[in-house]
Amino acid sequence: MEVVFTSGSRTTASINVLHVARGDGYFDDVRLVELLPIEEEQKLVVADAKRGENIFFKHAAACILCHSLKGQGSTVGPALDGIATRGTPECIRESLLEPSKVLAKGYEQYKISPMPPMGDIFSPQELADVQAFLQMLKQ
Repeated sequence: MEVVFTSGSRTTASINVLHVARGDGYFDDVRLVELLPIEEEQKLVVADAKRGENIFFKHAAACILCHSLKGQGSTVGPALDGIATRGTPECIRESLLEPSKVLAKGYEQYKISPMPPMGDIFSPQELADVQAFLQMLKQ
């Protein structure tokens, strides 16, 4: 496959096609598309950790597919047990929005995070909810 695209002012790009399983994986209809911001202003309600937990485990882009928590999940990314004691709310938000800016300890060799910027996937409300959930993970 060969694709030409313009990255604008961005100096790096990441294309993630992830296979987290054993055996062969086949991908069909993989597309490179431009993501545009939502035009209408969305009003955020108070962040809700319970909604964030649901997103973490059950969303189509569930965090548990790549991270582990309490012995469940995957090791593609770092374990998130105790993340709230290792990072400030600002660091957690930055990791969600710019995952390649500061790579987690033990993952520095990758140079670019396999995690896409979650602002491209989650709505502002979902981001706030996931962050609220992550900030509760003190153990």
